[in-house]
Amino acid sequence: MGNNQGKHHENISGTSTSSTIKTLNNPPKLIGTSNILTGEDGKSICKQIRNQLPPEQRYHNEWTLLYSNRKHGASIATFSEIVLHHGPSLLFIQDMEGNIFGAFLSVSLDKKPQFFGDKNCFLFLVEKSTFTETENNNTIVKCFKSTNRNDNYIYFNFGNKYNPYNGLAFGGRMGTFSLCIQEDFRHGKTVGDLLTYDSPQLTPLDNDFEINTLEYYIFPLSESLQIDLRYRQKAKQAKKQQVLGEENSADIFIMQQAGLMSGENAHIRETAYKRTDDKSDEEE
Repeated sequence: MGNNQGKHHENISGTSTSSTIKTLNNPPKLIGTSNILTGEDGKSICKQIRNQLPPEQRYHNEWTLLYSNRKHGASIATFSEIVLHHGPSLLFIQDMEGNIFGAFLSVSLDKKPQFFGDKNCFLFLVEKSTFTETENNNTIVKCFKSTNRNDNYIYFNFGNKYNPYNGLAFGGRMGTFSLCIQEDFRHGKTVGDLLTYDSPQLTPLDNDFEINTLEYYIFPLSESLQIDLRYRQKAKQAKKQQVLGEENSADIFIMQQAGLMSGENAHIRETAYKRTDDKSDEEE
């Protein structure tokens, strides 16, 4: 059995078992400047969480900081614009009291009116050891994995008062989540959960918390995810062009009447609005 496990590690990581062990004994490289995962404590947190991840993410050597409220501002719309559809990810929160906790999302974050995700998702919190000498530099990460009692792993939605909830949430049930971030992206709440993650309240005192720092990390993207993101970006650009055309419908009508744009070619309206420096230079 041990030999089979070694082969399994080699197939996933593309390296030998010995190099795999060496990799797991080191923290991943952080791409981007973190305000949470700093110093020796930060390295210890990363290493401990890494060893709890599913194999596909465990052997990645890089975590990329995709969103930080310190850099991008506390906006759920901005967060959504940046992070959706980027595959599995890690969410880190540090509240105003210095508590650190968060979640591993085993699937791409998406905006939906219902829960989604799978049993590989988990919540975590960081505690300080009472011992002065430990291999983890006095920092202990506790992970709370699926109970398999329900599948309320992840919820994300906003912008509509008729939504069952507006915000980012994990576990529990609608309205009583294990962990949730409100739509203002500045406040949140955590309660003990026996349904989804078998987790305690993630903050030691008050279950309501105010966010100091929020960071969202992704792993190297697979080829299929890269293709999907490019497709979504093109679709988004096409939609913006369509909206632009609708907003300028009166101008397009005038141009059609003047013979500058035919009705048959209205679908290439963006060309009629294209103004470049080269064209201006030619006219001069």
